[in-house]
Amino acid sequence: QQPSPCKPRSEWVMQPSDIVLTRSELAENKFPGFSEEWTPEVMANFVKTKKAGDKQGAADRMVAMDCEMCLTEQGQELTRISLVNVDGNVLYDQFVMPKNPIIDYKTKWSGVTEELLKGVKTSVE
Repeated sequence: QQPSPCKPRSEWVMQPSDIVLTRSELAENKFPGFSEEWTPEVMANFVKTKKAGDKQGAADRMVAMDCEMCLTEQGQELTRISLVNVDGNVLYDQFVMPKNPIIDYKTKWSGVTEELLKGVKTSVE
């Protein structure tokens, strides 16, 4: 397995707060629960997610998944899967050998190269 290129959260170029909308931005963009058209009657049909720290749905169970794909003779196939937790810690990072011959590694977007996949035994089967 190749070393993970993921950086610790302290080294991220963008922090989550850089891309999360403020309450006023949520209202301005008419997000549910933040603008006048979302009345209590309308909101009654929504199910709220658990808050961080709640025993049944805490942030410690939240993960983000990123999949890198390549183009094979049969279409798009997985070449890498990565999971990080809410703190940016890598939980899983694995290259995956597609079942079919690769036509385009899509390196420009994925960072995956032929060299990185040499010797990879993991597959989706």
